[in-house]
Amino acid sequence: MINDLVLFVDSEDTPRIPMQSFNDVIQIRVVGVPGPIYRGHIEAFQQLSKILLFIVVVLSIGRVYKIATTNQTGDSGRRISTTNAQSDGTTASRERT
Repeated sequence: MINDLVLFVDSEDTPRIPMQSFNDVIQIRVVGVPGPIYRGHIEAFQQLSKILLFIVVVLSIGRVYKIATTNQTGDSGRRISTTNAQSDGTTASRERT
């Protein structure tokens, strides 16, 4: 535990503490305090892993069931008629299904 806390103030009145004291302070377990830094990194990595796993599962389900990646559904059963102008002044019409 910390017996003495030393606080230094530099010429610009910025409070500073020694590095060893800082390392000792961040290891103190108090309710509501983040605690050791490595714990935060482990929790962040766990949350990132869950997100990545979710994305992989969603993408694999989409691939198995052939779900489109855009909101365009492709062939919806309706006919699309297009008209093209030809060089001789006539028009050609074709239908797509």
